[in-house]
Amino acid sequence: MSLRADIHVRLGGFDLDVAFSAPTGEVLALVGPNGAGKSTVLGAIAGLHPLRRGEIVLDGRLLERVATRVRLPPQARDVGVLFQGLALFEHLSALDNVAYGPRARGLDKRSARARARTWLERFAIAELADRRPAQLSGGQAQRVALARALIVEPRMLLLDEPFVALDAFSKLEAREVLRETLRAFSGVSLVVTHELADALALADRLLVIEGGKLIQEGSPAEVMAAPASAHLELMLSEQRADRKP
Repeated sequence: MSLRADIHVRLGGFDLDVAFSAPTGEVLALVGPNGAGKSTVLGAIAGLHPLRRGEIVLDGRLLERVATRVRLPPQARDVGVLFQGLALFEHLSALDNVAYGPRARGLDKRSARARARTWLERFAIAELADRRPAQLSGGQAQRVALARALIVEPRMLLLDEPFVALDAFSKLEAREVLRETLRAFSGVSLVVTHELADALALADRLLVIEGGKLIQEGSPAEVMAAPASAHLELMLSEQRADRKP
């Protein structure tokens, strides 16, 4: 297994208690109501929230284990993160946003920019290299954010509501770009989304989280055939309604 996660986190009065695993190349979508703990799962794996107990192992490498007091810092976990709202640096150009990761890891400015330009070319936005985030469309900004996450060659991708800041037109374009990106990515990918359509379009397997617990997991077809909660049934009803002409 590429990922094994046994996550127990307490944030304020909220307790998260989930365990799951995933093989190399699988795309998992975390779905559930607001406040269920989906983003907290990503934060724990990224090293932003310490575990109270449990462990996280990625490709046989121990990222965190409470019992033996092992806890790697976020920058040492080989994880690429696309934050909710994309979180690009507004004062930097698209090129320097993408080059930020290699620069933070000690690469010189010229080499980091050369690598960043290659990634912008891969996402067909090389001509936008000098633009600031405010000068980009939603779809363009998402491509920059994906390039920034992938340039550091992570073993895992964590994407928190990747479409939340996009209008309807940009979202359709961005979803297709992300689907192609995830299919080409060799590691495990976790996508948090509150929209079932996004989960169905992107994921190989769904993890349904409610109240800090993993209440159901399975392929999209399996979960749609037998939803385990009222909230999931509501999401399915809305999905079917959206499909009607």
